[in-house]
Amino acid sequence: MRTLDWIVARNTAAGRGIHDDDEARRQGFPGALVPGNVHVVLAGAVLTERFGSAWHERGVLSHRWRKPVYDGERVRVELDERPPGPGDESSVDFRLVKQDGTVCTSGYAGVARPGARPVPPWEREEAAAPPEVGDYDPLPTDPIGHSYGSRTTVPDARWNEHVLAGFDPNPWYVDASPWGGPVVPAFGVLGNTNWIANRQTPSVVFGEMRNGMNAALDLVMLRPVHLGEPIEHRASLVAKGTRGDLAVRTVHIDVLDRAGDTVAVARWTIKWRTARPLAR
Repeated sequence: MRTLDWIVARNTAAGRGIHDDDEARRQGFPGALVPGNVHVVLAGAVLTERFGSAWHERGVLSHRWRKPVYDGERVRVELDERPPGPGDESSVDFRLVKQDGTVCTSGYAGVARPGARPVPPWEREEAAAPPEVGDYDPLPTDPIGHSYGSRTTVPDARWNEHVLAGFDPNPWYVDASPWGGPVVPAFGVLGNTNWIANRQTPSVVFGEMRNGMNAALDLVMLRPVHLGEPIEHRASLVAKGTRGDLAVRTVHIDVLDRAGDTVAVARWTIKWRTARPLAR
């Protein structure tokens, strides 16, 4: 096992939704939650160090949020080598833990063999089964396959600063990189997209899920994205339903460059507590 130094987590989204103390307490938490991008960035910093430039060229990430992290708590990333999956050159298990041993996030990551296309987490044997809709459809106007259209983002230095939130000092994201100029961190290629709120979501449903929390992020990197490079995001709904006392949705996101070539693919799952009765 490889462990890193303890880091003090900070709430970099104070005042918004569950990142506000009062709203978080109304949702049953003791205080504001550290935003999910901080969790991914902390893992990403270690994974970039572990896999080098291959991480941006053929990396695979399967990330699961387990427990909240609160402002001021000390956390660290731990890595364990694991047998490579199909098509992988190397792979690791990772987790973000608190000093009391609580596992906040966990998952696996790796890089494909040179010349091979990475196998997405949702196409692997260990992929979780999709949730069941049951008697309550958490998104009645959004059928499976529903398209949320496309958005174009031009990541810049301010975007990198926002995504990294001061937790990853890698010069690749501010200065020179193995590909020339600065590039966007893996999590940053998803752009400033919020697929929770959209015009098709009825107000009663949006009222439930406005404090939705990250549940899972699966990501495949096919090449680095440079700062100032326009990238298009196309999103569609691939799963929805209920698990326990939570409603969930999973959105598939394709990231394309100006030529229409895919540079990254992701699936993002959001969970939220619903006020409606769930099927048991």
